Amino acid sequence: MKEIPRGTLHKSIDLGDLELVLYRAYDENTQDEWIKHWNKLYDLRYFASMPDLYKAFKEVKQEQRDYLRQALIASYSKYDKPMIITSTRIRHSPLSLDAEITHNIGSEREKRKRTEVPVYSSEGIIKVLEEPKGLKFLQALFDTEDNAKTILDVFMNIFVKYQHCKISISTMPAIDGKRAMELERVVGFRYDRRECDVLAECYLKAEGQTFPVVEKPGHLKL
Repeated sequence: MKEIPRGTLHKSIDLGDLELVLYRAYDENTQDEWIKHWNKLYDLRYFASMPDLYKAFKEVKQEQRDYLRQALIASYSKYDKPMIITSTRIRHSPLSLDAEITHNIGSEREKRKRTEVPVYSSEGIIKVLEEPKGLKFLQALFDTEDNAKTILDVFMNIFVKYQHCKISISTMPAIDGKRAMELERVVGFRYDRRECDVLAECYLKAEGQTFPVVEKPGHLKL
């Protein structure tokens, strides 16, 4: 694995017993590479999952929202559409739309949930939340019991009320209710002021930047 260089520390978001550190390394790596990177540090930091991001969106204070949005926009990328790689991975069943979602994969904090993963291709979040199966999927993806209104409000308050922004959900395609190839997928997140995309369909080789989460109390070394 190539050495991951130092990056930029913006702020940290208080999540109660945790902090999401808005630290962006000037490099892009696969999920497996990021797992190795954070695990080898042996400190209080770990690789942020999709639930960690959702919790940050929900609990960030008003005065910190600009910092959060700025940190989500990659300052450097070799891709036209850079993204955040999370430590959430989905392993799909080959015979149905069922899947196992693993948060904080490769760490002591691994947490697994089984759920149906409907097929969505850049589907608007409102339509996804209107469907019972869509709500159940997002609850598993964000590891929350929040209802549809609360989930929508979380995204609206951070992204849409600041600047009109399309919020969409994408999942792995299927044919006749079955998924056949590359059944393991990484969950990514992309925001560029105009679009906010929850990408539950990324290949394992997909590269992106990431955030660490730190347990409190702890000493963060950058």
